[in-house]
Formats: sequence, structure tokens, C-alpha cells
Amino acid sequence: MQQPQTESFKARNARKGYAPGTGKLKMGYMNNDEIMAGVDSPHIIKVERTTHNEVTMTTKKGLTICRLRETNIAWVNDHGEFGLNTGGWNTIITRRHMQDFLKRQNFDVQIRGDKKAGGIRLGGLKGGDIIFKQRVDVLRSRTLVDHEVD
Repeated sequence: MQQPQTESFKARNARKGYAPGTGKLKMGYMNNDEIMAGVDSPHIIKVERTTHNEVTMTTKKGLTICRLRETNIAWVNDHGEFGLNTGGWNTIITRRHMQDFLKRQNFDVQIRGDKKAGGIRLGGLKGGDIIFKQRVDVLRSRTLVDHEVD
């Protein structure tokens, strides 16, 4: 009986974006094609490579999105609402990119790790600091912390 043909280990790792021979995600500097992959939506009207491994996109509906590598880490809309998402990468680099993006959008907030609280502290808001682990959306009517995405 013939075995079903399966993808080789090397081919599977290449497809998943792992560095050759390591079985791990590619780290370090991404080239322009890698950082712009998947940014070709018809709803996006402006794409700008802002910093190292980061792209800022603007949609037709006025939403500005910050993408670090393959993760949309922050968004801002025309109503002064914003959201943050670590995508599971709660690192100093991710938090720095989030804060820099929000400062470019004229938000005066501080984002820092908080080991004691077990998450990320978002400071500088009128209602006080917010602690979140992976995701927070600060809306006019309410704040959603670590909520599920539909």
C-alpha cells in the first residue's frame, strides 16, 4: 500500500515562514516584499512603511492600522478611538512600536510591561491606567479588555 505523499519538513517550514533549517520563525530584518505581503486589500487606500518591520495602512473608512511584521498591533479611527493587540508577542519591541504609532497619531499614552499585574499597563488615560494581557480597545462608550474577536 502506498503512503500518501506528504510535504517535506523543509518545504513545510518554508511555507510557514520559518528560517531555513531551524524550525523557528524568521527573526530580524524583513525585506520589502516580506513586510508588504498581505497588504493588498481593496479597502486600503494608503500604505507606508514607517519603521523597521512596520507598515502603516489607511482604509477607505478612515481607519489607520499599524502592522508589525504579520500582526496588526494597533489601530486608530477618526472618532479618537484606538485599539492595541500584541498578537501574543508581549515584548519590549512590540510595546515600543505601539507607543510610537500612537504618538504619531497624537495620543499621549504610556505603554509598559507590568510583571506584578501580569500584563501590559496602558497609562495616560482620563479614567486611569488599564492592565491588559493581549488586547484592549478604547472606545468612546466603553473599554474592552482582552476580549474575543468575532
